[in-house]
Amino acid sequence: MSGIITSIMEFEAKMDGALNSEIIVLLDLLECQYQSFAKCELKGVGDSNCWLIECCWLDEESMRDHFQSKHLQDLIRLLASRSSKIRFESLASANAK
Repeated sequence: MSGIITSIMEFEAKMDGALNSEIIVLLDLLECQYQSFAKCELKGVGDSNCWLIECCWLDEESMRDHFQSKHLQDLIRLLASRSSKIRFESLASANAK
């Protein structure tokens, strides 16, 4: 099946400059590590302390490898140390082209 695979981490945390910088560095490392990586973005959700990290992959195998990567484990440890809640979700969408 061809299509974009999306993984989402939703978390609640008080975002400060240090946390934002650490997340961005780890996301940049993830982007450099995978050739089948389409993008990864940190997004605020409304005016609350709720945040999303959305990563898009060109194939499922690369996404599965990402779940076991050192950089993702570092990101999860960082979020677990600073967040009151973390939720994970994966979605597959059919690619029109």
